[in-house]
Amino acid sequence: MLWWSNMKKEIVEFVVKCLACQYVKIEHRKPLELLQPRWKWENLAMDFVNELPYTQTSFDAISVIVNRLKKFVYFLPIKITYL
Repeated sequence: MLWWSNMKKEIVEFVVKCLACQYVKIEHRKPLELLQPRWKWENLAMDFVNELPYTQTSFDAISVIVNRLKKFVYFLPIKITYL
């Protein structure tokens, strides 16, 4: 670790004179925009796959729900009479 007397004062003087140091200082940057909250079910797609063979529990179709924000796909067994 480096240290010398008047180190803090010399560093402050150097940073004040350095153009690159002044440019990257946070107060000279454009303020960041506020993040917009997004509801997790905002962007959905839905489809049905029907006319399938009956399962043991008598389902014969699949409801497909795609959540594009979370990048999830949900497959729900349903009966064709629900459509």
